[in-house]
Amino acid sequence: MKEIIKKPLVQYILMIILGVAIGTGIWLVYTALNKEETIPNIMEEPTAEQLEELEETETVIPEGAPDIINFYIAESGSNNRELLEDTYTVAWTRGTDIATFNPLYLEQERIEGTSVRDIWEQILPDYPNSEGYKIGYELTFSTTDGEENTYSILSPKDTEEFFDYIEIYLYDGYHIEPGARYSHILESEVNDETILTSIKVTPGANINDVSSIKLKTFVYSSDDDFDAETGLYSGTISDEVEIIKSN
Repeated sequence: MKEIIKKPLVQYILMIILGVAIGTGIWLVYTALNKEETIPNIMEEPTAEQLEELEETETVIPEGAPDIINFYIAESGSNNRELLEDTYTVAWTRGTDIATFNPLYLEQERIEGTSVRDIWEQILPDYPNSEGYKIGYELTFSTTDGEENTYSILSPKDTEEFFDYIEIYLYDGYHIEPGARYSHILESEVNDETILTSIKVTPGANINDVSSIKLKTFVYSSDDDFDAETGLYSGTISDEVEIIKSN
């Protein structure tokens, strides 16, 4: 009689133990699966934004190479130049220049009167590894119908497409011969030594169709400093001014 009672009891206990083991196993598997869902997939390709952030953090400027650039403009009636703020307010009148802007590897507030050539002769010794680095520009303007366009300007030929709206003239004030007439550079005159030290902005024939203007200057050394899709500057050494209409 004792054996009849004991055998089912043992089976019952074993069933309980087995049930607990199975339940625990199911719970562990469920928990593991849920945890896997929260773990990022490290094999996924990074987004364009992540790649851009990575490139910025990895940008290393060689010692002695240009690491800063700012817009300057001549003070009225003198050769003194002052550091430009983020905006510059001036009349947009056909037949009258808006302004000539001088990008420089400087950040001081004011430069005492001297020629562009003299200024660059003082700057370049501070950047012994500046050879191979160039100055470029970007012009962004909106028209009154709401269209916005941005153009990269690396030489005179890049100014032709929008000339009817905004006339751009480029100068190499560093390589100008002493006493020579200060004239804008032509495409045929551009070479590896050219430094685009100045940019003159003048209202074009269709200036009344323009509602906003932004001008950027930047330092570049190769195609790697430009976005492969847009062709626009993607480097980190730049300055920008918004030209606000006063009339």
